[in-house]
Amino acid sequence: MKKFLLVIYIICVHTACTQASTDTLYAFRLANLKGEMQLLYSPEVKPFIHTFITNKNTTSVMLGNWASDTTFRDSIFKVYSIPAEIQTLAMGMSNYKYDVQLANGNAGYWLIPYQVAKAYGLKINSYVDERRDVKLATKVFAQSLADYYFIYKDWKLALAAYASSPAAVNKSIRMANSSIHYDSIRKFLSSEAQQIINQLTASVYIKNFHQEHGIYMQHIKPIPLAKTMVYQWMNLDDIASTLLLNKEDFAKMNPIYKKRIIPKNVLGYELIYPSSLKDSLYKIFVLDYQPYPNEDIRGEAPELEFKNIPVKKFTDTAELDSSQKALLKTNQNLKPKEVNTTPKNTNTKNYKIYIVKKGQSLGIIANQNHVSVSDLRKWNNIHGNTIYPGQKLKIYK
Repeated sequence: MKKFLLVIYIICVHTACTQASTDTLYAFRLANLKGEMQLLYSPEVKPFIHTFITNKNTTSVMLGNWASDTTFRDSIFKVYSIPAEIQTLAMGMSNYKYDVQLANGNAGYWLIPYQVAKAYGLKINSYVDERRDVKLATKVFAQSLADYYFIYKDWKLALAAYASSPAAVNKSIRMANSSIHYDSIRKFLSSEAQQIINQLTASVYIKNFHQEHGIYMQHIKPIPLAKTMVYQWMNLDDIASTLLLNKEDFAKMNPIYKKRIIPKNVLGYELIYPSSLKDSLYKIFVLDYQPYPNEDIRGEAPELEFKNIPVKKFTDTAELDSSQKALLKTNQNLKPKEVNTTPKNTNTKNYKIYIVKKGQSLGIIANQNHVSVSDLRKWNNIHGNTIYPGQKLKIYK
């Protein structure tokens, strides 16, 4: 009996020592990484790291897919001056998969909330969800995160606001005696807000140290693609069969169609296909797909209605609550001003030229110049929210 207990004791000590040495190794590796953000190891990070290293094949494919999009992701993040470490976050959030959707409605590579997607111009309806498009989703994620950073001046707090809400972060700040340092308010943040930092830390770890765990990035060979416009009802599976393509691969080329159906629309939708099949494309336009055989469906599927979800851009000070306004004043020495929504007379030359600076959004520029975002769009023929550093905007007085 004594020998048995001794063996059990030795096993327990060995297990404890192994776990301690693993924790120490993770902490050491992360602490010695050089970057703009300081991401330290904690016990809460360990489960996310273990998910990566125990699913080696999945992680290998994920890393390959993530690396294949580096060029365009770099260009977007540089526009908004976002730290390079945050590029890895999509791996921790969704395993870098387009078709992930949580119970709360967050979806896509970056798990973008519905209200954020709508505020930044992404289309979501019964058939289409543009959060599933990696380029569109990455632009919206970067732009919204930059807007949250404009408020909090801290990337971890900006991420916390993205994962929960600015109101939730503001409440945590008040509970921490108005501290605006992440480490001081962390314990007051929601589980979602804390989890996104843990996911980021684990993603940075696996990106830098996957080979130490016997995981090697799978090389993804790019396929030359082309686009065409489609104006009628179409079924992606029917198109794939006609063009002799694998249905799953073809669906991945067209991720925004969540039911694999392209709805009828007078403005048309993009269909992406291998450019080598350009000469065979005529075959798909004779396909006759009727989603509702007994009905004459002429218009597009209606937009989803979320009556209880407010669509707001939190950098327009007219939309901020009192605590957010106070936070703006603390961080930037700025007094939030009411946005003037009175239409301007654009028939005169009474305007100035504003040059967009790096990291700015329409909401930031509108606030600084005491005009509305809608006026900025109207005056400069802007559709959506995308602007670029160096772009010249007309602002009427």
